[in-house]
Amino acid sequence: MDSGLESGSTEDYETDVKLLKSAWRQEKATPEVLQFESALIRRIIEQIQLMEETVEEFTESGIDPLTVSLYQMDLDRTQFLLISYYRIRLQKVQLTGFNSPYDSASQRPLDEPFEMEPNVLYFVRYKAVKKFKIDLY
Repeated sequence: MDSGLESGSTEDYETDVKLLKSAWRQEKATPEVLQFESALIRRIIEQIQLMEETVEEFTESGIDPLTVSLYQMDLDRTQFLLISYYRIRLQKVQLTGFNSPYDSASQRPLDEPFEMEPNVLYFVRYKAVKKFKIDLY
Protein backbone atom coordinates (compact mmCIF):
# COMPACT_ATOMS: atom_id res chain seq x y z
CA MET A 1 0.00 0.00 0.00
CA ASP A 2 2.86 2.34 0.72
CA SER A 3 4.03 2.12 -2.87
CA GLY A 4 0.60 3.20 -4.08
CA LEU A 5 0.78 6.33 -1.98
CA GLU A 6 4.29 7.06 -3.13
CA SER A 7 3.40 6.60 -6.79
CA GLY A 8 0.41 8.92 -6.34
CA SER A 9 2.60 11.63 -4.89
CA THR A 10 5.16 10.99 -7.62
CA GLU A 11 2.44 11.44 -10.24
CA ASP A 12 1.34 14.67 -8.53
CA TYR A 13 4.95 15.83 -8.53
CA GLU A 14 5.38 15.06 -12.23
CA THR A 15 2.10 16.80 -13.07
CA ASP A 16 3.07 19.89 -11.08
CA VAL A 17 6.50 19.97 -12.71
CA LYS A 18 4.82 19.81 -16.12
CA LEU A 19 2.50 22.65 -15.10
CA LEU A 20 5.50 24.67 -13.88
CA LYS A 21 7.31 24.02 -17.15
CA SER A 22 4.22 25.19 -19.05
CA ALA A 23 3.93 28.34 -16.90
CA TRP A 24 7.66 28.99 -17.39
CA ARG A 25 7.34 28.67 -21.19
CA GLN A 26 4.30 30.94 -21.30
CA GLU A 27 5.97 33.54 -19.09
CA LYS A 28 9.10 33.44 -21.23
CA ALA A 29 7.13 33.78 -24.48
CA THR A 30 4.99 36.78 -23.55
CA PRO A 31 6.15 40.36 -23.05
CA GLU A 32 3.73 41.15 -20.19
CA VAL A 33 3.74 39.70 -16.68
CA LEU A 34 1.18 36.92 -16.55
CA GLN A 35 -0.99 35.88 -13.62
CA PHE A 36 1.17 34.47 -10.82
CA GLU A 37 0.62 30.75 -10.30
CA SER A 38 0.64 30.97 -6.50
CA ALA A 39 -1.06 27.63 -5.76
CA LEU A 40 1.23 25.80 -8.17
CA ILE A 41 4.33 27.51 -6.79
CA ARG A 42 3.30 26.69 -3.23
CA ARG A 43 2.88 23.01 -4.15
CA ILE A 44 6.20 22.96 -6.02
CA ILE A 45 8.03 24.44 -3.02
CA GLU A 46 6.48 21.81 -0.73
CA GLN A 47 7.47 19.07 -3.16
CA ILE A 48 11.02 20.41 -3.40
CA GLN A 49 11.28 20.26 0.39
CA LEU A 50 9.98 16.68 0.38
CA MET A 51 12.43 15.69 -2.36
CA GLU A 52 15.31 17.23 -0.41
CA GLU A 53 14.30 15.18 2.63
CA THR A 54 14.03 12.05 0.47
CA VAL A 55 17.49 12.56 -1.03
CA GLU A 56 18.90 13.12 2.44
CA GLU A 57 17.22 9.95 3.77
CA PHE A 58 18.45 7.93 0.79
CA THR A 59 21.98 9.20 1.28
CA GLU A 60 21.96 8.37 5.00
CA SER A 61 20.42 4.91 4.51
CA GLY A 62 23.04 3.89 1.95
CA ILE A 63 20.76 3.42 -1.04
CA ASP A 64 22.46 2.98 -4.41
CA PRO A 65 24.36 6.19 -5.27
CA LEU A 66 22.98 6.09 -8.83
CA THR A 67 19.42 6.20 -7.50
CA VAL A 68 20.31 9.06 -5.18
CA SER A 69 21.95 10.98 -8.02
CA LEU A 70 18.85 10.51 -10.21
CA TYR A 71 16.64 11.91 -7.46
CA GLN A 72 19.09 14.78 -6.98
CA MET A 73 19.11 15.55 -10.72
CA ASP A 74 15.31 15.66 -10.76
CA LEU A 75 15.35 17.94 -7.73
CA ASP A 76 17.95 20.23 -9.35
CA ARG A 77 15.90 20.40 -12.55
CA THR A 78 12.79 21.44 -10.64
CA GLN A 79 14.69 24.04 -8.63
CA PHE A 80 16.16 25.45 -11.85
CA LEU A 81 12.69 25.79 -13.39
CA LEU A 82 11.32 27.54 -10.32
CA ILE A 83 14.25 29.96 -10.07
CA SER A 84 14.12 30.66 -13.80
CA TYR A 85 10.36 31.34 -13.55
CA TYR A 86 11.02 33.86 -10.77
CA ARG A 87 13.88 35.48 -12.70
CA ILE A 88 11.79 35.94 -15.84
CA ARG A 89 9.01 37.58 -13.83
CA LEU A 90 11.49 39.79 -11.99
CA GLN A 91 13.09 40.93 -15.26
CA LYS A 92 9.70 41.83 -16.68
CA VAL A 93 8.75 43.82 -13.60
CA GLN A 94 12.08 45.64 -13.64
CA LEU A 95 11.99 46.37 -17.38
CA THR A 96 8.38 47.40 -17.73
CA GLY A 97 8.05 48.99 -14.34
CA PHE A 98 4.90 48.73 -12.37
CA ASN A 99 1.67 50.38 -13.42
CA SER A 100 0.92 52.78 -10.61
CA PRO A 101 -2.48 52.61 -8.93
CA TYR A 102 -2.59 56.42 -9.10
CA ASP A 103 -4.23 58.55 -11.71
CA SER A 104 -1.35 60.24 -13.53
CA ALA A 105 -3.18 63.58 -13.76
CA SER A 106 -4.10 64.01 -10.11
CA GLN A 107 -1.74 61.60 -8.34
CA ARG A 108 -4.66 60.45 -6.21
CA PRO A 109 -5.43 56.81 -5.59
CA LEU A 110 -8.01 55.34 -7.90
CA ASP A 111 -11.41 54.71 -6.34
CA GLU A 112 -11.39 51.02 -7.09
CA PRO A 113 -9.35 48.78 -4.81
CA PHE A 114 -6.91 46.47 -6.49
CA GLU A 115 -5.00 43.40 -5.47
CA MET A 116 -1.27 42.97 -5.95
CA GLU A 117 0.57 39.71 -6.09
CA PRO A 118 2.96 39.36 -3.15
CA ASN A 119 6.04 39.24 -5.37
CA VAL A 120 4.97 42.36 -7.30
CA LEU A 121 4.26 44.19 -4.05
CA TYR A 122 7.74 43.26 -2.83
CA PHE A 123 9.39 44.77 -5.92
CA VAL A 124 7.24 47.90 -5.81
CA ARG A 125 8.37 48.45 -2.24
CA TYR A 126 11.96 47.67 -3.20
CA LYS A 127 11.91 50.24 -6.00
CA ALA A 128 10.33 52.85 -3.71
CA VAL A 129 12.98 52.26 -1.06
CA LYS A 130 15.69 52.39 -3.70
CA LYS A 131 14.38 55.75 -4.94
CA PHE A 132 14.22 57.04 -1.33
CA LYS A 133 10.46 57.45 -1.47
CA ILE A 134 9.94 55.35 1.66
CA ASP A 135 11.61 56.15 4.95
CA LEU A 136 12.67 52.98 6.71
CA TYR A 137 13.20 54.65 10.09
